[in-house]
Amino acid sequence: MLVIRCTGHGEAAFVAPLLSRFEALAASGDPADLFVDAERLTDFDREYRAGMVAWITQNRPRLRCVSVLVRSRMAAMGVSLARLRHKGLLVPFVNRDDFERALQSVVEQRTAARQEF
Repeated sequence: MLVIRCTGHGEAAFVAPLLSRFEALAASGDPADLFVDAERLTDFDREYRAGMVAWITQNRPRLRCVSVLVRSRMAAMGVSLARLRHKGLLVPFVNRDDFERALQSVVEQRTAARQEF
């Protein structure tokens, strides 16, 4: 599981270090849940979005879900369109409480699964 909080301007140069961190965490082989808190992201480079989308596309088999919290309904519609392209992988949120509940649910599921071993 990886939780990312994005604030301010999303620069293209940020994508590679962020995704290399995910690569290190995903080495376990279990499909990962990715939570992106982009509520305070004011804008982003085209390459930032393109890099993230390309990475998600390439790593689809390694991802269970990508939950994205955005500020505006317009941005949520963009995530919803991407969701169609990625067959339900992306889940848009415009409400922080709903996003936090989804995050907590995954934490609880992962914790319970680890305790079973």
